[in-house]
Amino acid sequence: MVASSRPGGKGLFNIDTLAEDRDGRPWIIECKHDLVDARALSQLRRYRAALMAGWATAGPLFGRNRTPADCPEPMLVAVGYRFDDSVVDEQLLRIVYRYQDVMFTDDELQSQRTGRVSLHNAAGVVGPEAGHPKVSKKMATTERLQSFAPGLTESFWRIDAALRELPGVKVKYGGKNFVRYSTRSGIFAEAVIGDGVVEWRAAVTRSMHSDSDTTSLLALLLEARGKSG
Repeated sequence: MVASSRPGGKGLFNIDTLAEDRDGRPWIIECKHDLVDARALSQLRRYRAALMAGWATAGPLFGRNRTPADCPEPMLVAVGYRFDDSVVDEQLLRIVYRYQDVMFTDDELQSQRTGRVSLHNAAGVVGPEAGHPKVSKKMATTERLQSFAPGLTESFWRIDAALRELPGVKVKYGGKNFVRYSTRSGIFAEAVIGDGVVEWRAAVTRSMHSDSDTTSLLALLLEARGKSG
C-alpha cells in the first residue's frame, strides 16, 4: 500500500487506497458502502487525473523511480455491495463484498459488528435485490477517538449525548471522520475529528483541544439547535 485515507495512512488526492503491484502499476481503489454507480466511476477517473498531474508528489512514494510518461496506466478498482450495470471501463476492476458471518436484523438501523467479508469479481456474482441496510458507524468514531486524551474523548461523548437527547435530533456517525446532528430543518452541528483535535461546526467553527472547552462548546451548539427550529 502506498497511501490510504485511513488515519495515519498519509492519504493522497482523497483516494481511499493507493497501491502498487509487482510490476509497478498504480492501483486506485475506491470503496463504497452500497452502490457503485456512474458517479463512483467519475470519481475514480478524477483521482487518476489528479495522481498523474501530481506525480511530483506521488512518484517518490512508489517503489520505482518513474516519470508520468513511463508509468503504466493506473488500474481503477471499485469495491461495493452492488453495482449499476452501466459502470463499465476497460481500466476498471469491479469487486463486490459479501458477509460470511454477519447477519442483519429487522432493525431499521443496523449496528456495526465484527465479522468476515469476502471479495469477488462482480462479473460472476448475482447482485442483491435490495440495497445495503443503513448502518450506524459509531464504532468507527469510537476507534478514531481512541488515540485522544481520555478527558477529551469523554468530553466528546458528553456533548454527543447532550445533542442526541434534544427533541427531534438525529445523528449520523460518518465512516471517515465526521458526526452530523440534524433536525427536519437540516444539519445544525457537525463534529470533524482530526489528529488530536475535534472541530465543532455550527454557525462558527470551534476547536476542542481539551475537556475545558466542553461547556462553551455545548452552549454554542445548543444555541445552533435552537435556531434550526
